[in-house]
Amino acid sequence: MEKMVKENKREIKFRAWDSDLKKMFIHFSVRSTDGLIITPNGAVFYDGSIILMQYTGLKDKNGKEIYENDIVTFAGIKEKFQIVWDEGGFILRLLWFNLFFEGIKGMSYYGEVIGNIYENPELLKERK
Repeated sequence: MEKMVKENKREIKFRAWDSDLKKMFIHFSVRSTDGLIITPNGAVFYDGSIILMQYTGLKDKNGKEIYENDIVTFAGIKEKFQIVWDEGGFILRLLWFNLFFEGIKGMSYYGEVIGNIYENPELLKERK
């Protein structure tokens, strides 16, 4: 009797923040053997200033792709959340308090990406 295994169909892709250039790169590939980042025009990056962020496989209520380290909000909730990777899955972290919520599946219906921690550091300010 064959076992049926449900495959994870999430598309694996990344974006990268260059902390020296203060620029986000979206269209590139990663060579897993040595960690080099190669852009479509052939530019190669890897000097320790590159921060990779993985695509969650989900989009927000507006159809925007959700990546690790995005900052999201939910209608009717004042708080902002950061998408983080923790022990095998993406979770929500409340920005002003170290509180974690399991899973992010509801993002497609209720959540909205308002920025990310690198391009929008002002969103990280503590709750007043």
